[in-house]
Amino acid sequence: MNKRAGCLSIVVDNETLREDLVRDWGFSCHIRTQDKRVLFDTGSDPLLLLGNMERMGIDPARVDTVVLSHAHWDHIGGLAGVLGSGSRPTVVAPRSFPDRFFQEMVSMDVSCRAVDDSAEIAPGVFTTGEMGRDIPEQALVVQTGGRLVVVTGCAHPGIVEIARKVKETFHGPIGLLIGGFHLMGKGSGEVRRISGQLEDLGVYRIAPCHCTGAGPSEVIASQFGDRYLTCGAGLEVALPFS
Repeated sequence: MNKRAGCLSIVVDNETLREDLVRDWGFSCHIRTQDKRVLFDTGSDPLLLLGNMERMGIDPARVDTVVLSHAHWDHIGGLAGVLGSGSRPTVVAPRSFPDRFFQEMVSMDVSCRAVDDSAEIAPGVFTTGEMGRDIPEQALVVQTGGRLVVVTGCAHPGIVEIARKVKETFHGPIGLLIGGFHLMGKGSGEVRRISGQLEDLGVYRIAPCHCTGAGPSEVIASQFGDRYLTCGAGLEVALPFS
């Protein structure tokens, strides 16, 4: 795996680590590699997304690709802001997205790619492919510094299942697992079991946010110790990540 200088930045989340950024229920993450700029999910509010991007020095006009994890509004609602800025990135969405979504992209002269299997979407940046049945979803994988960085939107198919598929597909150690884990409402015992399974899969650092929930995040933090990263809008992680 080639090292690629860049940065992963959380643009939208329920929590914020910076006073100048606005929090909102939703998720968006910007990945800058040596070659490309990828926006994974867009939060729910177009103006909020653009405002946070501006404060973080991220130019929507320079985004090459927008990857949407799943069709819930708190992950796709901000897309109108990116497109409204005049930017025309390639939009990568699970094939299960409604036909009207793809038709709307075509009507706006936006190049759109429907995916079902894992595939490279930029040098060193991959989709897991569509996972799950009830709420189909894809996650993002970045190959960097000999490790894998895995970004999840809501992990509806299961955070352990996503991590397991990444290990089976990309055959590398997961240096960082970050994003929504969909653990709200789960008991501490179940969260400890899930956290243990992630450790068994070799997840080194972990940064849950969005739909993970405060209680489950505390349980995960207690298990991972100093390998736990507090996540929220404004978090920036240098790539390559080791």
